[in-house]
Amino acid sequence: ITALVTSMVNSYIIAFLIIAPIMVLLLGNLKMGLLAMIPNTLPILLTLGLMGAFGLPLDGFSLMVGGIALGLAVDDTIHFMHNYRRYRRRGMNLEDAVHETLHTTGRAMLITTIVLSIGFLGFLMSSMVNLSNLGLLVAFAISCAFLADVLLAPALLAIFDDRRE
Repeated sequence: ITALVTSMVNSYIIAFLIIAPIMVLLLGNLKMGLLAMIPNTLPILLTLGLMGAFGLPLDGFSLMVGGIALGLAVDDTIHFMHNYRRYRRRGMNLEDAVHETLHTTGRAMLITTIVLSIGFLGFLMSSMVNLSNLGLLVAFAISCAFLADVLLAPALLAIFDDRRE
């Protein structure tokens, strides 16, 4: 178990160190790229908290949750931040840019979150407890990632956007 936890922590650190610079490059702004990492790490922390609160074991399956969740969360965050920046470049104020982003990109993010969550919740029908836990935890993490992108990301942008009104 100690080796699994150590490996998990190392994997998350390495993933963060690889994804953060890529996020900065994709968004073209250091502050925006680092800011975008907050909604991506929060679902992992919440999922680990859920596991601890309900006494779910750390095993080979549950350790994969963070990697899966991070990959899916980063995808939604990139779409959200990219479209937000596009609307800001068009001259929209912060509130209008967030509203338009949620109205367009947010819809697609919601649909993919629902579809992916339902797909992973299908694992609950498994007779293997660790596979059922995997499905539940990934669905939870994906849902948290969506909420972080539509609630936390706009709040962070309202605080840290260089051109805020």
